[in-house]
Amino acid sequence: MAKTAILSIRIEPRTKSQAEKIFKKLGITMTEAVNMLFRQTINDNALPFRPHIGEIPNAETIAAMKEVDARIAKGKPARYKSPQEMFTALGI
Repeated sequence: MAKTAILSIRIEPRTKSQAEKIFKKLGITMTEAVNMLFRQTINDNALPFRPHIGEIPNAETIAAMKEVDARIAKGKPARYKSPQEMFTALGI
């Protein structure tokens, strides 16, 4: 199918530049990236990512990361011999 539609958008120059650098590393152009976004949106009948509101990471994840950092700082990182041992220690 011939590409005949033209899309004009406004975007912050820094955002455009950063995205172009990533697309270049991936070997695609900005146009190809936008086409991929649109095609995947059509295939999924939804956005190809999950927009959400909230902290990233959330409060629970931040607390867990702080706990791990504290254990490492004390020289006591959690170590397990197997995934099952870890799950048991976590009460899972």
